Amino acid sequence: MSPDLIICTEVHDQHVERLSRIAPVIMFKRNESWQTILSLFGELTGKREEAKRILADYHRRTTLLSEELAPVLAGKSVALIRPLDSLVRVHSAAHRTGAVLYRDLGLPVPLFVSDTADTAYHISVDRLPAVQASHYFLLSNELMQDGISATEQSVWGMLDTDEHQHIHSVDAATWIGCYGPMGINGIVDQIEQALLG
Repeated sequence: MSPDLIICTEVHDQHVERLSRIAPVIMFKRNESWQTILSLFGELTGKREEAKRILADYHRRTTLLSEELAPVLAGKSVALIRPLDSLVRVHSAAHRTGAVLYRDLGLPVPLFVSDTADTAYHISVDRLPAVQASHYFLLSNELMQDGISATEQSVWGMLDTDEHQHIHSVDAATWIGCYGPMGINGIVDQIEQALLG
C-alpha cells in the first residue's frame, strides 16, 4: 500500500515498531477526543480552517441544545449503559461518547457514575437500580447480533417496570465506533430526538 502516514491507537501499541518501518506513525490514546483528532487531521491535510469551523459549529449546536435540555432534565439524570455478556457497563464522562452527553451537552450525571477515574464501571444487572437515572441510553447490539442478548432482555425487564424511567435504545456500534464529526453529530441528533421528541 505504501502509505505516507499510519494512524493508530494505543490498542495497536504492540505493532508500532513494525508499522514504523513502513511509514511514520501517529498514535492516539485509545479514548482520544474526536475533536483533538479532527484538529490534527486539519493540520495534516491543510484544512485547519475547515476543522475549526466544524468544531465551532459543533460547540454552538451543543451549547444551544444544552440550554434547551436543562429545564427538561431539571432534577433528573441520564445514564449511558451497555449490556454485555453477564454485566452492564455504565459509562462515565471520561468515555468519548459519555463526554458528548455529560461534557458537551451538560446532561446531569447520575451520582453512581460521577467518578471519572475510569471510562466505565461494570455492575451486575441486579445492581442497575442503584444507578437511579431517569433516562437510560441503552447501547444495544441488536443490529449486530440479529436480536437482543439475554443480558439486554434482563436490563429491559428491570428498567421497563418504572414509569419514571425512560429507556432509549441506540445502536452500540454507532455510538461507540464514531470518531468523527458526522457520526458525533448523528449521536447528538438522536439525543435531541429522544429527550425533546
